[in-house]
Amino acid sequence: MKKKYCLKICSLFSVLCFLFSVITGCERPLYKESRMMMGTFIEVISGDAQAANIVFEEISRVEKLLSIYEKESEISQLNRRGRVKASPETLFVIQKAKEFWIATEGVFDVSVAPLVELWGFRDGNYRLPGDSEIQESLKLIGFDKIEINGNIIEFKIKG
Repeated sequence: MKKKYCLKICSLFSVLCFLFSVITGCERPLYKESRMMMGTFIEVISGDAQAANIVFEEISRVEKLLSIYEKESEISQLNRRGRVKASPETLFVIQKAKEFWIATEGVFDVSVAPLVELWGFRDGNYRLPGDSEIQESLKLIGFDKIEINGNIIEFKIKG
């Protein structure tokens, strides 16, 4: 009886060892790539290089909608025209930005572009603006000056 029991335990142990070696031996090497996108480094780690490329293509597509450095992006159009018919992605991001603006009591604010440009941070022409310039720019800042109506995003104040 003891011999049968010992044989069963050894057989079970052997099967488990075999399964473990098969599972760990079948792991594919990970594909890893980093790219500079959206103003930062993005690293994708995947078991498949093609899947990583799909991820980078999607990030690039969304960046073309949201980037202030892409002349035809929806955000650039909004900044230039004061109004834009937004894609679902842009609308989602702007709505989330509004939620964060509310949750942080205005600390997180995507409408700071007038100040960023005034100080020269966007184009690299840095300067110290005067108090009156700062006060004028502050009138344009705050999510309360952005209106979302359906898929239309619009600045309430021209400037």
